[in-house]
Amino acid sequence: MRTLIVLLLGCLLLSGCVSEDSGSIMVEERKGEDQYEEIFKVKDSREVIEFLDNLRWQTETQVMMQHLADYRFTIKDSGEEGDWRYYVWITPNGDQLEMTRENNQTDDYIRISEEDSQYLFNVLTGEGL
Repeated sequence: MRTLIVLLLGCLLLSGCVSEDSGSIMVEERKGEDQYEEIFKVKDSREVIEFLDNLRWQTETQVMMQHLADYRFTIKDSGEEGDWRYYVWITPNGDQLEMTRENNQTDDYIRISEEDSQYLFNVLTGEGL
Protein backbone atom coordinates (compact mmCIF):
# COMPACT_ATOMS: atom_id res chain seq x y z
CA MET A 1 0.00 0.00 0.00
CA ARG A 2 2.81 2.42 0.89
CA THR A 3 4.52 1.69 -2.43
CA LEU A 4 1.33 2.44 -4.33
CA ILE A 5 0.93 5.80 -2.57
CA VAL A 6 4.56 6.75 -3.27
CA LEU A 7 4.14 5.82 -6.95
CA LEU A 8 0.93 7.85 -7.28
CA LEU A 9 2.50 10.90 -5.64
CA GLY A 10 5.54 10.59 -7.91
CA CYS A 11 3.35 10.43 -11.01
CA LEU A 12 1.34 13.46 -9.92
CA LEU A 13 4.49 15.49 -9.31
CA LEU A 14 6.02 14.53 -12.66
CA SER A 15 2.87 15.24 -14.63
CA GLY A 16 2.48 18.64 -12.96
CA CYS A 17 6.02 19.65 -13.91
CA VAL A 18 5.66 18.54 -17.53
CA SER A 19 2.34 20.27 -18.14
CA GLU A 20 3.51 23.58 -16.64
CA ASP A 21 6.49 23.92 -18.97
CA SER A 22 4.97 22.49 -22.13
CA GLY A 23 1.79 24.57 -21.95
CA SER A 24 3.25 28.01 -21.31
CA ILE A 25 3.91 30.98 -23.59
CA MET A 26 6.63 33.52 -22.80
CA VAL A 27 5.63 37.02 -23.96
CA GLU A 28 8.40 39.51 -24.78
CA GLU A 29 8.08 43.31 -24.94
CA ARG A 30 10.22 45.55 -27.14
CA LYS A 31 12.46 47.64 -24.89
CA GLY A 32 14.79 49.16 -27.45
CA GLU A 33 15.42 49.31 -31.17
CA ASP A 34 16.21 45.58 -31.49
CA GLN A 35 15.89 44.46 -27.88
CA TYR A 36 13.10 42.43 -26.33
CA GLU A 37 12.64 41.49 -22.70
CA GLU A 38 10.51 38.69 -21.27
CA ILE A 39 7.66 40.30 -19.33
CA PHE A 40 4.93 37.73 -18.78
CA LYS A 41 4.41 33.99 -18.82
CA VAL A 42 1.01 32.71 -19.91
CA LYS A 43 0.77 29.45 -17.98
CA ASP A 44 -2.01 27.82 -20.00
CA SER A 45 -1.51 28.25 -23.73
CA ARG A 46 -4.73 26.41 -24.66
CA GLU A 47 -6.87 29.51 -24.06
CA VAL A 48 -4.60 31.68 -26.23
CA ILE A 49 -4.30 29.08 -28.99
CA GLU A 50 -8.07 28.60 -29.17
CA PHE A 51 -8.66 32.36 -29.26
CA LEU A 52 -6.07 32.92 -32.02
CA ASP A 53 -7.33 30.00 -34.08
CA ASN A 54 -10.87 31.46 -34.05
CA LEU A 55 -9.76 34.80 -35.54
CA ARG A 56 -10.19 35.48 -39.27
CA TRP A 57 -6.60 35.88 -40.38
CA GLN A 58 -5.69 37.29 -43.81
CA THR A 59 -3.58 34.36 -44.94
CA GLU A 60 -0.29 34.54 -46.76
CA THR A 61 -0.19 38.31 -46.37
CA GLN A 62 2.98 40.28 -45.78
CA VAL A 63 2.67 43.77 -44.29
CA MET A 64 5.16 46.55 -43.71
CA MET A 65 4.89 48.10 -40.27
CA GLN A 66 6.55 51.38 -39.26
CA HIS A 67 8.50 49.81 -36.40
CA LEU A 68 9.28 46.45 -34.87
CA ALA A 69 6.48 44.71 -32.99
CA ASP A 70 5.65 45.99 -29.51
CA TYR A 71 5.32 42.39 -28.29
CA ARG A 72 6.16 38.94 -29.60
CA PHE A 73 5.72 35.32 -28.58
CA THR A 74 6.06 31.83 -29.99
CA ILE A 75 3.66 28.92 -29.80
CA LYS A 76 5.42 25.59 -30.08
CA ASP A 77 3.94 23.14 -32.58
CA SER A 78 5.26 19.67 -33.18
CA GLY A 79 3.23 19.30 -36.38
CA GLU A 80 4.36 19.68 -39.98
CA GLU A 81 3.83 23.45 -40.01
CA GLY A 82 6.38 24.08 -37.26
CA ASP A 83 6.32 26.73 -34.53
CA TRP A 84 4.15 29.83 -34.95
CA ARG A 85 5.85 33.18 -34.23
CA TYR A 86 3.42 35.99 -33.35
CA TYR A 87 4.17 39.74 -33.52
CA VAL A 88 1.84 42.25 -31.85
CA TRP A 89 1.51 46.01 -32.43
CA ILE A 90 -0.69 48.43 -30.50
CA THR A 91 -2.47 50.80 -32.88
CA PRO A 92 -1.67 54.55 -32.58
CA ASN A 93 -5.00 55.18 -30.78
CA GLY A 94 -4.05 52.51 -28.24
CA ASP A 95 -7.36 50.69 -28.51
CA GLN A 96 -6.65 47.82 -30.88
CA LEU A 97 -4.02 45.23 -31.67
CA GLU A 98 -2.59 44.36 -35.06
CA MET A 99 -0.83 41.05 -35.39
CA THR A 100 1.17 38.99 -37.79
CA ARG A 101 2.00 35.34 -37.45
CA GLU A 102 4.42 33.24 -39.38
CA ASN A 103 5.79 29.76 -39.59
CA ASN A 104 7.74 27.79 -42.17
CA GLN A 105 4.86 27.87 -44.65
CA THR A 106 2.85 31.09 -44.32
CA ASP A 107 2.64 34.70 -43.12
CA ASP A 108 -0.74 35.98 -41.88
CA TYR A 109 -2.09 39.36 -40.70
CA ILE A 110 -5.06 40.60 -38.65
CA ARG A 111 -6.39 43.77 -37.02
CA ILE A 112 -8.38 42.70 -33.97
CA SER A 113 -11.58 44.37 -32.76
CA GLU A 114 -11.37 46.65 -29.71
CA GLU A 115 -13.16 44.18 -27.45
CA ASP A 116 -11.04 41.21 -28.53
CA SER A 117 -7.89 43.35 -28.32
CA GLN A 118 -8.65 44.20 -24.69
CA TYR A 119 -9.16 40.54 -23.86
CA LEU A 120 -6.06 39.25 -25.67
CA PHE A 121 -3.78 41.98 -24.33
CA ASN A 122 -4.87 41.16 -20.79
CA VAL A 123 -4.23 37.45 -21.30
CA LEU A 124 -0.80 38.09 -22.84
CA THR A 125 0.46 40.74 -20.41
CA GLY A 126 -1.72 40.63 -17.32
CA GLU A 127 -2.53 44.33 -17.90
CA GLY A 128 -5.24 46.41 -19.56
CA LEU A 129 -4.77 47.92 -23.01
